[in-house]
Amino acid sequence: MKTNSRYFMVFMAALVLICSGCTKKYETQISSVTKSKIVHNKINIEDYITEDGISDEAPLLYVQDELIEYKDIQLYLLYEKQKYENIFGKEVWNIKFSDDKTFEDFVKEEALNQVVKHKIVAYGAEINNVSLEPGEQIDIENEVHNYMTNFTKEDIKKYDITREKVRQIVYDNYLTEKVYDIVTMDVDINVDENEKDPESVIEKRQDEMFAKEYTKWFDEVDIVIVSQIWKKVNIIQ
Repeated sequence: MKTNSRYFMVFMAALVLICSGCTKKYETQISSVTKSKIVHNKINIEDYITEDGISDEAPLLYVQDELIEYKDIQLYLLYEKQKYENIFGKEVWNIKFSDDKTFEDFVKEEALNQVVKHKIVAYGAEINNVSLEPGEQIDIENEVHNYMTNFTKEDIKKYDITREKVRQIVYDNYLTEKVYDIVTMDVDINVDENEKDPESVIEKRQDEMFAKEYTKWFDEVDIVIVSQIWKKVNIIQ
């Protein structure tokens, strides 16, 4: 589905910038299915289901005892939804990988893994005593303001976009990039003089160094999905 809507393109551009994560392009594979402990019968799901759908405060995920609520993943879900619909059209939601897994399930997992990645890095920041400085907090507020001005009032109402939701993602992105830089600051920068693209060689070393540390953090952290709520999440509306 292609669209010429200027507002849609602005909307997508803002979502891409907010939800794409830090600028570093490290690749660390996460399997939320194999790592996660599925929680059953520990909450009353009716307390979090309203006439309008799932409550923003519905407990969705715990990462090392930190609660991630439904509102914390909504923009990630929206970004993934818009991305695939813009490429393949709404027909993409008819795809089934198997009898028990749809394309929607795949997209939900992508969004969930993005949130998990940020929280794992936040754990790494904590054990390495990494935090954002007051000046960086000001930069975050300025960036949040810029993003919010890119959304139309209609989009904000339709997709329930709030400053709080945007601020959390921007904060996570800033922290992730700072942790990446600190973890990889001692990378070997010596490259063979005959190498055509020395910068990419160094970046690959940084990615590998970060991925190694990330894997350690991932193995140390408990990840718990509140399955009753997760099953109710529906991105096709």
